[in-house]
Amino acid sequence: MIRSGIRGIDGFLGGGLRGGFITDIFGPPASGKSQIAFEICAGALAEGGRVIFHDTSGTLRPERILQILRSRGLGGEGLLDRMIVSRMTNTGEQAAGLSQIGPEASLVVVDNATELFSFEYAGRERSLPRNRLLMQYMRRLSGAAVALRVPVIVTNTVRFIEGGEAENLASAMRPFPHVRIHLRRMGGVTAAEISTAGKRSYFSFKITPGGIREGAPA
Repeated sequence: MIRSGIRGIDGFLGGGLRGGFITDIFGPPASGKSQIAFEICAGALAEGGRVIFHDTSGTLRPERILQILRSRGLGGEGLLDRMIVSRMTNTGEQAAGLSQIGPEASLVVVDNATELFSFEYAGRERSLPRNRLLMQYMRRLSGAAVALRVPVIVTNTVRFIEGGEAENLASAMRPFPHVRIHLRRMGGVTAAEISTAGKRSYFSFKITPGGIREGAPA
């Protein structure tokens, strides 16, 4: 189990992210998806773990994780040596990166899970191969998580539709996560809805230089 350091997540999940579980963090741009992932990475590193981070959108900022570690009173540079970071630029690289996941991994992060599939298979006429390939990828990722008992985080964006918003490529993604965290921007605060099968809860937070600062329940 990996403690996120975020009360709204750890309290809801009974202590933290469990091995074999996939947590899907999704929301609009600048809502804090990557920031939550960075916070959980910092928690895993602080506990002596090894993190595999697949960056498909160029959002990873190692200095940001250093800031979070230092805000917890920890030296950061040596801890970052336990991160394996891969910048993925196409879906082939993203799929091949699954071979990096081994028994030494304490946490796996894919930030963002769907972006490259949406880019390479754009258009309604390519929706079938897009969804099929994404589901194949997620099935392999889920299998690795279960076999190795490692927690996995994936991030995803949303599409704005008439009457609201929907997670990107939701039909292909929906079968795989055990935990879903839906983020919404509300002024300078992010409201988060966290859910598993049969239960849900809410919390809110702001992003500060030292990491995520939680507020009153959203």
